[in-house]
Amino acid sequence: MYIVCLPCWTTKRMSKQNESEQQHNQKQDQKQTQQILNEAADWCMRLSQGELSPQELQQLQIWQQQSSVHAKVWQKMQQLHHTFDQLPTEVARPILEQSTSSSWKKRRHYMWVLACLSLLYLGYNLNQQQQWTADYRTKVGEIERIKLPDGGELYLDSASAIDLDYSTKQRNVVLRKGQIWIKTAKDQQQRPFFVQTQHGQMQALGTEFSVELDSKQSWVFVEQGAVKLQPQRHPTQTVIVAAGQQSHLNREQVAEVISADLTRNSWTQGWMIVNDMPLSEFVQRIGKYQKGYIALDDDIAQIKISGTYPINDLPKLYSMLAVTYKLDINRYAQGYWVSIGEKK
Repeated sequence: MYIVCLPCWTTKRMSKQNESEQQHNQKQDQKQTQQILNEAADWCMRLSQGELSPQELQQLQIWQQQSSVHAKVWQKMQQLHHTFDQLPTEVARPILEQSTSSSWKKRRHYMWVLACLSLLYLGYNLNQQQQWTADYRTKVGEIERIKLPDGGELYLDSASAIDLDYSTKQRNVVLRKGQIWIKTAKDQQQRPFFVQTQHGQMQALGTEFSVELDSKQSWVFVEQGAVKLQPQRHPTQTVIVAAGQQSHLNREQVAEVISADLTRNSWTQGWMIVNDMPLSEFVQRIGKYQKGYIALDDDIAQIKISGTYPINDLPKLYSMLAVTYKLDINRYAQGYWVSIGEKK
């Protein structure tokens, strides 16, 4: 047996090559998904205008069956034909304003246009595309409980998205957006359990924990057991986070492990528990459950907020906040616009 020791510069070069290959594959996936979104929008417009012949309808069916991504995109487009809750406001507003003076027939056509535009809008970056085709996703204000194939339990927070990838060798949850809470189950096949994000990998070691994803890092809060963290670009740099601890990681490294604020996980029960939190941070936290926009007066941004608030009943939450801290809170456009100021 021959053992070849590669010089340090060779190892680094191989690491850079692997990283370059991963980036290339990601770009290829992005282009492919973008192409599917464009094709779906084209089929959508043609179908809405009644231009499809029997042969073309057959071609549409064949197109849907090309891959699971094709099927998921078309399924979501059909859902958007009936509801437009997911449509970004900045896309919908100008078209809806134009449609208010139109006939009902034209307004129905505008709604179809919105469905197609929403597909194109969601293709503006890879993250949005991944959410669009995720196995599970929640709307703003929704919290969903999911029973995992191995008997484990997962909570999907508001405006979140995941993929499940269970194989004969391992169990993977891919967090695309938002936040999850997981209670793992003992696996009869003894497969390891991983959560994957764009920043790295977390391996559950018999545990209950939550993972929150933002653009810069992934946060981990451990209630029971332990979780092993591995940054994407340096997977050999592992850090164990034990029960009652928290940490976060980006692609390069894992941050210092500190004592956890486990009240953050109260969202799984429909509550937000805070203690001396600045109002600006509180508003940012509840923003993920609020459809629309919250405008906060700068003069009161640093008021300290404490208490237990219902995130599944925002009108009640705002009422509690107004009474306790003598705030002037107004809700407009059926609650899509909320202004918070000091009561005069």
